[in-house]
Amino acid sequence: MTNNTLKPNEQLVINSNLEDFANMISEAFESTLKKQNKLLLTQKETAEFLGISESTLKSLRSMGKIPAPITICRRNLWSKEELIAWVNAGCPNKYDWEDLTA
Repeated sequence: MTNNTLKPNEQLVINSNLEDFANMISEAFESTLKKQNKLLLTQKETAEFLGISESTLKSLRSMGKIPAPITICRRNLWSKEELIAWVNAGCPNKYDWEDLTA
């Protein structure tokens, strides 16, 4: 017959591992929430948000098919709120979009 009772040091290891796991999950959750609450998105984040590749985003931008980014300290950032409104408006080209939002 085997004894299923854990020794005190084994219990400490399990508790420690569970705490580490809980902390890891908590940090990942907080990171996800921060990303969801971002107002401005980088090129990579914008592409992911729209479900397209970065190269497609670059092409759409050069053809004037997507709203212009905001440039802050030489970084191109897109307004998440504007992207949502743009998609809801049917993804008009940049110039029609600018007329719609003027």
